[in-house]
Amino acid sequence: MRGGGSRAGEARDVQWARWLKFRENSKKTGSNGACAWEPKGVSLGHQHPQADDLERLVRATPIFVILIAGSVVTPLAAADKSRASKANVEQQLSSQYPPAKLSRGRVTQPGSVLVIQRNGIGASPASALAYSNKFKDGQIKPGMKGALTQNVARDLRVGERVFLVKTEVKEASIVFHVQSCGACSAVEIDPEHLPYKASVSFQFPKRYLETAPFSEIQRTIAQVFNHTSPPGAAAGPQPQAPPAKIELGQTTDQVAAGLGQPDKVVKLDEKEIYVYKNLKIIFLNGKVSDVE
Repeated sequence: MRGGGSRAGEARDVQWARWLKFRENSKKTGSNGACAWEPKGVSLGHQHPQADDLERLVRATPIFVILIAGSVVTPLAAADKSRASKANVEQQLSSQYPPAKLSRGRVTQPGSVLVIQRNGIGASPASALAYSNKFKDGQIKPGMKGALTQNVARDLRVGERVFLVKTEVKEASIVFHVQSCGACSAVEIDPEHLPYKASVSFQFPKRYLETAPFSEIQRTIAQVFNHTSPPGAAAGPQPQAPPAKIELGQTTDQVAAGLGQPDKVVKLDEKEIYVYKNLKIIFLNGKVSDVE
């Protein structure tokens, strides 16, 4: 019985399809829709519910297709625009902030030497995981990797110079990877300097980088890093400064201004020890108490 009922249903569907086709042709030719035959049990004056459903489906199909096409095209267009904006920012960064390439104690490709403009940038030894920092709303805060390396980290100080070794452009941020460089020669890495490395992620609002002028981006970067000289210029020899004078009672900033950043910093309760190549300076409560 199921097979017979199924075949009868299929036959009715075929009849309705033929009738709908005839009706559509009649509309095109201006006929009033009368015909010499009708599907069994149904008059042309009262359309079958299945025909209503079919007609509604056919009419709705173009709108559905348009909606689907629009939902696909819009994200694709936005993605293309985002990629183009990212490539443009990367190109300008590469031009204004060319990275230096370092390998086995040498500078294989001279690049940007930057000067630290803001305190609070954490850095870890070059042999360890790089200390990450975030810059947002004028403030430096440690990133996730920064929290993992605090026990071996030190802060890069204002005025300290660093090599820019890499830049990254992300959806809503630009990341600078830097390494302290001591004398910052354009040819070789200072053998007397213990290098520390850090990353600073400049945080921007979503989609800001797609439309922002590069000059505005530069102003944000300049709050943290500044060029020692125009891009592409090699770091020349520095003028000889008079010998530094270390006295009891000087602060850590005064000592660093005279001797430069220490190779190592040791903290023991209230004591802090700056270790240089042939010198140790001991601070008590932030002031020089002894020199070895």
